[in-house]
Amino acid sequence: MGCPRFDLTAERTLPAGVDVAAILTEGDDHGLYAVWNTFHHTHFLRETLTRLDRGELAGGYGFDPATARDALRENLARHAQVTEIQALEADRRLTEGVTGQRGFVVDYARQAGHPWKALGAALGITGQDALNWFTRNIDHTTAPLGRRTDPIHAPTVPDSANPTQD
Repeated sequence: MGCPRFDLTAERTLPAGVDVAAILTEGDDHGLYAVWNTFHHTHFLRETLTRLDRGELAGGYGFDPATARDALRENLARHAQVTEIQALEADRRLTEGVTGQRGFVVDYARQAGHPWKALGAALGITGQDALNWFTRNIDHTTAPLGRRTDPIHAPTVPDSANPTQD
């Protein structure tokens, strides 16, 4: 098997003829992001065509609607067709990958002595919410990277605003 090979278009989307299903099954993060990006790009092209057909873009823009339709259709034909379900699957897989990586970075940050309050601030949540997320979402029974410390109770660098709070 292995990662499907493909080149991206100038818009950083998947070209027509690419096997989107294979990318969803075997692709790496770059392929999954290309699926996501292709969906949004082609959705925008279709929405613009619809607005042209309704006459919503005809007045005051200084272009010939018929020429614009042809250009949009040509652009659309150069891209892979990605369904809403395929876009959602790509989003799910990307989110799972990033979430898994978050756990490793939280672990490293705790080993480096950063308090939960700082981790929470970096994530846009409270320190308690960061701790709750970590204990709920990360499997602490295995040590894939050879944890040196317990990341939940790792020693922390005192917070300058509140030295006793972690």
